[in-house]
Amino acid sequence: MPEKIQKRDGRLETWSVDRIAKAIFKSLNASGIRDPLLARRLAQNVEEHLADVAVPEQEDVQDMVEQVLMEARLYSVAKKYILYREKRRGIRSQDMAFLDVRDAIDTYVHKGDAQGRSTVRPHSFRGLSRHLAGAVQQRYALEQYPEEIRMAHENGYLHIHELAFGMAGHSAGWDLQALLGKGFGFRGVPAFGPAEHLDAALGQVISFLGAMGGEWAATQFFGHFDTMLAPFVRAENLDYDRVHHLVRQFVLALNSFSQGRQRLPMCSLGLDGDVPPWLAQTPVGVPAGCQKTTYGEYQREVAMLNKALGEVLLAGDHLGQPLESPVLSHDLVPGFSWESESGSRIVRLAALGRCVCLRVRGGGDAGEQRHREMAGTGCDCSWGVEGVTGAIGAISLNLPKLAFLAGRESDFLDLIGEYAEYARQALEFKRKFIVDYTHSGMFPYSQHYLENGLTNHCSLLTVVGGHEACMNLLGAGIATPEGIALMVKVIDRLAAIASDCTRETGHPYAVTTMTNNRACYRLAEIDESLYTEIVFSSNGRPHYTNGMGLPPGHGLSLDAEIEHQAQLASRFPGGAVLDLALPHQTADTLLPTIFRKLSRYSGISLVRIH
Repeated sequence: MPEKIQKRDGRLETWSVDRIAKAIFKSLNASGIRDPLLARRLAQNVEEHLADVAVPEQEDVQDMVEQVLMEARLYSVAKKYILYREKRRGIRSQDMAFLDVRDAIDTYVHKGDAQGRSTVRPHSFRGLSRHLAGAVQQRYALEQYPEEIRMAHENGYLHIHELAFGMAGHSAGWDLQALLGKGFGFRGVPAFGPAEHLDAALGQVISFLGAMGGEWAATQFFGHFDTMLAPFVRAENLDYDRVHHLVRQFVLALNSFSQGRQRLPMCSLGLDGDVPPWLAQTPVGVPAGCQKTTYGEYQREVAMLNKALGEVLLAGDHLGQPLESPVLSHDLVPGFSWESESGSRIVRLAALGRCVCLRVRGGGDAGEQRHREMAGTGCDCSWGVEGVTGAIGAISLNLPKLAFLAGRESDFLDLIGEYAEYARQALEFKRKFIVDYTHSGMFPYSQHYLENGLTNHCSLLTVVGGHEACMNLLGAGIATPEGIALMVKVIDRLAAIASDCTRETGHPYAVTTMTNNRACYRLAEIDESLYTEIVFSSNGRPHYTNGMGLPPGHGLSLDAEIEHQAQLASRFPGGAVLDLALPHQTADTLLPTIFRKLSRYSGISLVRIH
């Protein structure tokens, strides 16, 4: 017989057949049948039907009550019970849909932006407006999802990312060559033709990122930024001082609010450093005066742009304050010289505490092909390395909760499969929503520049709390051999699910890693309020580790940490982002060592140093 019942919010309560009998009696009484013994007998039938379920969920119990009433041919009673359930669901939905405006404002004013977004300045009226708009959009978006998905998010079984942007897409990468050749804008909005000068090209990039920042929730990416802009430098015969001046204007504009823009564009730029072999023989598209040349002829100008971007970010603004945008993603090849001018700049940026992204490009033809194949598989800053790709949405599974509720490995993997199915349904629902909104003109800039629609845009499956999941299931952390073995099984299970989703839906799915502190804190705080014995990390506030990362104070040497994290990251079939936190003061000695070690792992598409 059942021992406990799992409530809608995830709490476990002692099983009580008397409570079921009381609920049934209310429906009997509403139909003119005042027979408590009948209610008791029907409740016992419900219990017998659930005899093999140790901890049934509340919704499953209520479904069984309906079934028992129908089997007893008490059709009018069953109808009233169904109507009562629907009425209660409506009341719950109204309660959840009501937005306490005073609470939303006070939360922002006293605690800052709950979304933790660094691109919205905290404690300002502009930021407050954005916060309130996000709160409304989040509530609206949750109400659009089917009830079981909404409840899974609200009760912390999974986390739907970027809900404050409603049903907007997650992140996107764009073809810079196409933008510069096509120009910015279209009929109905101010339109600009193909750029012919570097300042115009950079201005179009700023306008484009600002427009897309209003239609997408997270990072916008341009790959080959230095290679694509290099011909503009030579076309005007610009010297380094002029290039530096224009790049500085560009970066400062990216980091400035305008009257119509409430947040900064979340922008990542991919830098080649050396023109890639597959681009070296590609004819230049713009400016028109360079169309008889190929990109491989502009290595000197590529180096100038690289240097200018690095020096501008190192200098900061007029007061020496760090500039948040853009994040630079450096494309490195085996044998890259850290003693070179470019290598020195990367090290200096890391030493300042800036996020440094290193894309690992393989050597030889096979390595180059692997790099291109991995470019659009869901790895954060790698979006758009080879054309227009992106992410429709991202959903993280709460591994610690599932491990705690499962109690054993087989049940844990089954629960992962169950909630990954919820994630699939949510991501398919969101994809259809975005497609419909795009066709209706709600995302006009995306509609104009997405000539092939969203066919190359992934649905992302991610996880939170790998370390705490190991602690709850094994009593040992992710740094142990047992923890690694368990997480390998989790990755393989999710990879198989993603492959099945792609085959069944015809839409690309990817399993990847993602850094999202908001999800880590939100899910842990929910679980702490529900389960007294669940294991979580704490720094004065409950939280879970990002993805399958090591917890703070793990005690491993740097070599062991790299080996451990690379071992897991390289299991992701589409490549993964490897996050490493390094002491800034030792970046000059550690980065070369790290890069040499990681070059052995072909599955790692991006290394993010912070």
